[in-house]
Amino acid sequence: MGFFLATIHAVMSLILLKPGYFAKYFDASGSLNLQGEIGMSVGILALMFLLAPAITTLPMMPKALGGWRWKRSQRVGYLALLLVSFHLMALGLKGWLAPEKWPAGMLPISLIAFVAAVFPLLIKRKTVAEKEQKKKEREEDAEKRVVEGAVEE
Repeated sequence: MGFFLATIHAVMSLILLKPGYFAKYFDASGSLNLQGEIGMSVGILALMFLLAPAITTLPMMPKALGGWRWKRSQRVGYLALLLVSFHLMALGLKGWLAPEKWPAGMLPISLIAFVAAVFPLLIKRKTVAEKEQKKKEREEDAEKRVVEGAVEE
């Protein structure tokens, strides 16, 4: 579903990507400026990286790939989320830093989307760190038991 919605977003954005609609992403000659180029490039990369989890979500893919390879392809979605975060930051950061220009004082939609993209990345990072800490503690406990067993003998 994420790939489908991202594709719709990309197609609609390309249709509307004109200086008349998005002047802040264009220079005087009508070409994309640095902000626009970075935002579009990172957005395209994010869409490409969403393709792997989208394809491997098809019902026959977990069995065809096997558990480990399937899981790895699904994890590419985290990289896509990271790229989406950079896409949103590249396109919206200037506006985020000017709250006096926010319409009716409302948060920019790009900032809300940025938080929504970064949140699962932070949760995943915390979960991985906790697993690594537990693994380290188990290894230390096992090593301690080996040492204590050797002392008793």
